Amino acid sequence: MPLYVGDYLKDTRHLTAEQHGAYLLVLMDLWNRGGSISDDPKALARIAGVSVKRWPAVWSVIGEFFDCADGRVSHGRITSELQKADQISQKRKTAGSKGGTAKALKEQDRDLANAKQLPEQMLWQTHSRSEPSIEKKDSEAKASDAGASEPVSVKTQIWAVGRPMFEKAGTDKKAAGAVIGALIKRKGEVEALTIITALRADTPMDPEQYLWAIIHGKQALATDVGAAPQLELVLIDGKPVMQPIGRRAA
Repeated sequence: MPLYVGDYLKDTRHLTAEQHGAYLLVLMDLWNRGGSISDDPKALARIAGVSVKRWPAVWSVIGEFFDCADGRVSHGRITSELQKADQISQKRKTAGSKGGTAKALKEQDRDLANAKQLPEQMLWQTHSRSEPSIEKKDSEAKASDAGASEPVSVKTQIWAVGRPMFEKAGTDKKAAGAVIGALIKRKGEVEALTIITALRADTPMDPEQYLWAIIHGKQALATDVGAAPQLELVLIDGKPVMQPIGRRAA
């Protein structure tokens, strides 16, 4: 709360030390509460640090500085300064938002450039497999019907790639869903899949926080994206699972 000493003293030279204290304490409370407080005498006395019995005498002097209407107390100078502070805050937010947007776009361009270096061999092939010990013949037939030509959604691929990382890190399903959803919303499904795949090269201890950093432009993808294993998407028991190319179920 700004205090213009010259202006203050010019208007309050006639106040006693008690009245100065009460006046300033009420001003501070108005500032903290957005410029308006109740005109209840007991509440004002507590704010001013004055007894309820003594308050009428104090208020009879300092009350001239305040505006009272509809059961509320306000102060012209405090209201004006709060409006100035709000305008300054909004200008700073706007400037920060513009700067943050420019930085995020720059980071996004770098992420996309890194993503384009991913091995082209990383094709999302689907193979139908079934575990005889778990599935019955009818489920085996369903898995077989999926075939290599069955399309798998990009979102399914994202989860198939990301799930092992989240499970290894102990990230709960709700938190994982939140960050994956935010990544898809910010980057789009195709780029989100590329980022999740490249993330395997970084092998972060906390993939959830790592992805949030990428989403907010505070973290770039791994520079050595070739370090990520080449993967293929296979159907095991009718469920999509990512595994290194060439690996076969036992």
